[in-house]
Amino acid sequence: TYNCSMSELKNSWTEHTTALPDDDSSAALIAPDAAPVAADNTISRAVDMLPQKYRTVIHLYYYEEYSVRQIAEATGQRETTVRSHLTRGRQKLEKILKEAQLL
Repeated sequence: TYNCSMSELKNSWTEHTTALPDDDSSAALIAPDAAPVAADNTISRAVDMLPQKYRTVIHLYYYEEYSVRQIAEATGQRETTVRSHLTRGRQKLEKILKEAQLL
C-alpha cells in the first residue's frame, strides 16, 4: 500500500491537478449536467468510510485498475484473500450507499 501510494504521488497526473474544496463555493463550479461526477464523489466518500483492508483493495482494483494478482503481490496477501476482501468490501459499500439512499 505504501509503495502504491508513493507511486501515485509521483504520478504526473497528480502533480498537475488540484482538489476542489468541499464547501458550497465549489458547487457553482459544477455544471448542471455533471450528475455522474457528483455520484462518483459520493462513491469515493463511501469508499473512504470502509475499513482499511477493504478500502485498499477496492481502491487498487477499481481506481488504479490493478488485477487481483497484482494487488496480492503488492500487499503480500494471497489472491483468495484479496478476492474475499473485494467481495466483502463491495457488500459493505453497497450497505453504506443504501443507508445513504443512493442505491
